[in-house]
Amino acid sequence: MKLDLQLPSTQPINLSFLSYFNIANNTFHGHISGEMARLHRLNAVDFGDNNFSGGVPSWFGNLPKLQYLRLANNSFTGSVPPSIGNISTLESLNLRSNFLERRVPKEIGHLPKLKMLRMGYNNLLGPILPTIFNISSLELIDFTYNMIPGSLPEDLCVFLPKLEILALSENEFDGQIPSTLGE
Repeated sequence: MKLDLQLPSTQPINLSFLSYFNIANNTFHGHISGEMARLHRLNAVDFGDNNFSGGVPSWFGNLPKLQYLRLANNSFTGSVPPSIGNISTLESLNLRSNFLERRVPKEIGHLPKLKMLRMGYNNLLGPILPTIFNISSLELIDFTYNMIPGSLPEDLCVFLPKLEILALSENEFDGQIPSTLGE
């Protein structure tokens, strides 16, 4: 018995109901298409461990259900787009091991459900703004191997009751360790 399958050749595939998109650990490269901004039901995106380049797309900030965003271990450059701060449902943001520059946008401090913030192994400059240390849901903060200067805020851990991991090594911090760290 011969089975003859015919696939539509000219009709576009409808992925508008896609909620989980994982293409990690491949050799994808180039820029991420803006067409993905139409996937409003996405709640998890993992494009880590590829070779994507260019800036982190600002349209990620328009995905209203996104909870998990991993773009780690790529070749993204430029700054972290402030629009990331629009994703009120975001719980995990991993931009580790790219070539991101400039300062961390203050808008990230507006993510009320953020538990994991990984931005280590980049080229981030400028002080970490206090709004980051006011996200009471944070369990992990990783800014290792950047070029972040300045002193740590005195009330560093006062508003972080769930914090379990604080990774700040290999930066340019100075001053004293905040006395509130033990609280």
